[in-house]
Amino acid sequence: MRDLAGEVAIVTGAGRGIGRAVGLTLAAAGIRVAFVSRTASEITGAAAEANGAGGVGLAVTTDVSARASVEAMVARVEAELGPVTFVVNNAGVHQALGLPWEIDPDEWWREIEINLKSAFLVSRYVLPGMVQRGKGRLVNVASGAAFDPRTVSSAYATSKAGMLRLTDSTELALAGTGVHVFAIH
Repeated sequence: MRDLAGEVAIVTGAGRGIGRAVGLTLAAAGIRVAFVSRTASEITGAAAEANGAGGVGLAVTTDVSARASVEAMVARVEAELGPVTFVVNNAGVHQALGLPWEIDPDEWWREIEINLKSAFLVSRYVLPGMVQRGKGRLVNVASGAAFDPRTVSSAYATSKAGMLRLTDSTELALAGTGVHVFAIH
């Protein structure tokens, strides 16, 4: 196994579920992990669990759909843990449910912001350093919903289809830099 000393990861949506499991697994492998979420109590617990198991975890409460919040989060992570080398854009919601002509437009758009804009913003603030260093990986959590129309969850399906195009477009733009981006579901 390769030496992971010096690696720093940001995991969004890291307070519970997939994000928490990914963050704890990375910390157990020796990567310094920033657990990022809007819910302080959840990420504080996750970071404490990582630290208690001998890893390094940092809880950073962040609204990943807000530019200034993401910019401040990345600056804090790099100041406290070091240059970011790995990102898992996992933050997401599936709450804007209803027929497209009946759903509240603000709820629909908020889901796009949390699921898609957040991945763009986090990537936007970590990629310059990764490209400069010629090293880095981003993993965007997509969904099978990106491939199939959804009657009552159009915002979720739209955001995840957008995640695939964001991933492909960013990977194409990164050609030859030593930095790569992937989507998983």
